[in-house]
Amino acid sequence: MSAGRGAMGVALAVLLVGAIYVGLLSLLPRDSLWSGDQGAKLVQVVSLLRARLTSLAIPDPSLAYEPDGLFSALPALYTWARDGSRYSIFSYPHALATAPPFFLLGYDGLYVVPLLATLGTLTISAALAARLELRSVWAVPLLLGLATPLGFYALVFWEHALATLLVAGALLAAIDASGQTEGASGRRWPLVLAGLLAGMAWWFRAEALWAGPALLVGIAWASPGWRGGTAAGSMLRVSAGLAAALGPLVLFNLALYGTPLGAQVAANFGEPDLAPGITASRLQVAGDLLVGPSQWWPVWLGAWLGAILAATTAPALRPWAVAGLALCAAGGLLATQPYDLHWTGAANAATLILLAPLGLRLYHARPAARLLGGAALVYTVGVLLSAPNSGGAQWGPRYLLPVLPAAAVLALAAARRLIAPAAPGRALAAGALLILIAACIGTQARGVELLERSLADNQRIVRVVNARPAGLIITDAPFGPQLLAPLFFERPILYVQRPEFWPPLRELLGARRVDAFTYLTNQPRAEAPARLAPYAIGCELVEGLAYGLSAFDCRIEP
Repeated sequence: MSAGRGAMGVALAVLLVGAIYVGLLSLLPRDSLWSGDQGAKLVQVVSLLRARLTSLAIPDPSLAYEPDGLFSALPALYTWARDGSRYSIFSYPHALATAPPFFLLGYDGLYVVPLLATLGTLTISAALAARLELRSVWAVPLLLGLATPLGFYALVFWEHALATLLVAGALLAAIDASGQTEGASGRRWPLVLAGLLAGMAWWFRAEALWAGPALLVGIAWASPGWRGGTAAGSMLRVSAGLAAALGPLVLFNLALYGTPLGAQVAANFGEPDLAPGITASRLQVAGDLLVGPSQWWPVWLGAWLGAILAATTAPALRPWAVAGLALCAAGGLLATQPYDLHWTGAANAATLILLAPLGLRLYHARPAARLLGGAALVYTVGVLLSAPNSGGAQWGPRYLLPVLPAAAVLALAAARRLIAPAAPGRALAAGALLILIAACIGTQARGVELLERSLADNQRIVRVVNARPAGLIITDAPFGPQLLAPLFFERPILYVQRPEFWPPLRELLGARRVDAFTYLTNQPRAEAPARLAPYAIGCELVEGLAYGLSAFDCRIEP
């Protein structure tokens, strides 16, 4: 196939996937948010716009009720206190990138950045496949975009899509520096660009700090046969790019938060001793990210690793190993519900990428394959060793998303060899691959179903609370302020962090002549009114909501 026809095929595939994404977004409630994290990020973006991008601090409307901030919702919105102001712990570069489309398009603008970033990743991934001289590279955007969790994060207001785009771009730039295709000589400036892009990924996701070491190790492993200069020289140029990207963010973190790694890392691991947070529950976190939360995850992991080992070491068993993967993926899809956390692990949410080790084994002679495989492995191990948790509310292991482009390309390389004309068991392998791909696409459809359900639940919570006649909203649910983020600057929201805060709050409301409020709580529905009765507050149930929440109309008795 000519280069022009290949590029046209990739463009059409990317456009098709983009059209599917836009179609799905048109069916989803776009004025809602997937999880509590997105609520905190929305408040961050709106704060920037309200300040006309002149201040990073987040205003605190609760101070109008209580100047000391005792009932502020900001602590529950993942903020960091410094010099009398509060700042979001989340990526400000991401908020700045999101602010313009949000300003122009409203809630629809929240999806512009993840959508475009994901389409960019799909395009770059096709280019990575071309660097491996694979045929039918148009299949890469289709498989990566529709059969892995990358598509889910194209539909969610989150930083993961941008971080993944930058890591994929770094890998492509590094491979281009080697000059491995069509007799090209090695070029050196792309190595600086590769380091710069890998470093910039950290601007958006804390775990993306591993992109730099992963890239360096990948280049070192690929160095035999590398035409981009010596391995040491290549790594030096990458390091220069990394320093250029990481340095400004370190300075920004020190200036804004007083800690070089940023407030999110400090909040997750605690200050000043990071060791307990890093070492706690490593096996459980690794199991959740690789397989999914289950008491049987070691058994599942052993089964997956056994299939991979059989495929990579025994050519005669490869079709049967793929058949085993396909049956497991199909069985999981048929046996679980869309809200089942079974889908948070890489092996279940993106079973296709388990063929990546086989692709690396078959294409090991190519430096580009070694770079992709080495970088993906180091990034994965780094995240497993340092992730503060398993990711919380997610579809697929969101901390490992930057691995998916490299893994999907290597998986496609393996599939190509499995169905080659002279391959043993070609018919079995082809049938198994079709089942595997169909199961993976079905799995992602389950993810969209879960997304729609969560968006609808969260939308209902905001609408019910916003429809109540009382102007003041009070919540004692730890995730209440996050879910109510769309109302943060429209309705006063007070947050009761602990039960002992109710007496001073009752006194404050009496002094301000507040006689009614809307109460959102995760306390047992039948018990919530009795908890407030001792404070001369009477409450009537409005509606039971998702996540164990309930909305009450409450009146303060004289």
